[in-house]
Amino acid sequence: MFIVKTLGVSCVPFLERIVPTFLRVLGGCEAGLREFLFQQIAIVVAIVKTHARAFLGPIFKLVRRFWSVNMEQVLVLVEEISLGLQDDFKLHMAGLTPLLMRSLHPQEPPERTVKVGGQRVLSPSST
Repeated sequence: MFIVKTLGVSCVPFLERIVPTFLRVLGGCEAGLREFLFQQIAIVVAIVKTHARAFLGPIFKLVRRFWSVNMEQVLVLVEEISLGLQDDFKLHMAGLTPLLMRSLHPQEPPERTVKVGGQRVLSPSST
């Protein structure tokens, strides 16, 4: 990553060797390393911007896979993608929208209700 940061956009010719390796390791490593690798991929995307286009499919596959486990790092990565690849990001919004909505409204425990004549008599707030 030091080399990528130093080279900046000049590192683009090496992305085909760097990014797939990052993604492969990220998909099979322990939680602590995965957190770090999501941060590093976000940095790469911030540096190369539109040049990361070729890797969006595999990146978003990992984003969906680890959404609930590494949400903070995933959101940083998604933000960098949205800033650097605006039009390409829009193509992936359909897959992210359900995840975002679930995050805003986490599943609540099922209500325990008793209905008498169609009227709710007992609800969680009254138990």
